[in-house]
Amino acid sequence: MLTPSLKDINRLLENNFKDYMHKDNLKFIGYSEVSVDDQDVHHYEHQTYILKDQLYNIISVHDISKNQYSDWMLGYPDFKLKLNRRINNFMEKIKYSRSSLFVRCEANYNEVEHLQVLLSEIANYPFTILVVNTKEDINSIRELEWGLKNVVCIEIPVHKTEYFYDNVIIKRTNPNDWDCLLNGISID
Repeated sequence: MLTPSLKDINRLLENNFKDYMHKDNLKFIGYSEVSVDDQDVHHYEHQTYILKDQLYNIISVHDISKNQYSDWMLGYPDFKLKLNRRINNFMEKIKYSRSSLFVRCEANYNEVEHLQVLLSEIANYPFTILVVNTKEDINSIRELEWGLKNVVCIEIPVHKTEYFYDNVIIKRTNPNDWDCLLNGISID
């Protein structure tokens, strides 16, 4: 999923995913060259439908295979089942994991402050929000002090800028910077 605005993610959480990726809200905007199956395995030989949820401004990129379905609407029921399963799993993890890390690329202070409040209302245990904002005029990773509890904000150098469907800008970063950022973090 591409989520250009944290504001929309916050609204999605506020609404408890109501009408998220509902068929009536989806608009076909193109094709991707990669599909992802139920086990999150990437298949680079399959095109997928790129669909935009116009209610929440979120784009599904790798979920419905064009090779498997001649029309995205034919694959929608399977997609929606998978999505609902993932939403339920996500909500369970937020509520019951002893510790959670939420990583968000590109967000501003007010959006993150709002996310922190929303997650505090859902989570039963401690969590950390890692905000990774790209910056064009820096050469190395640097931490910003936002003064928000359980929030770490990092600026990371831009390696390359690309343009995606529907005027979404994707700023690519160096994978080595991500290795440095996530060094020592593990999943239990």
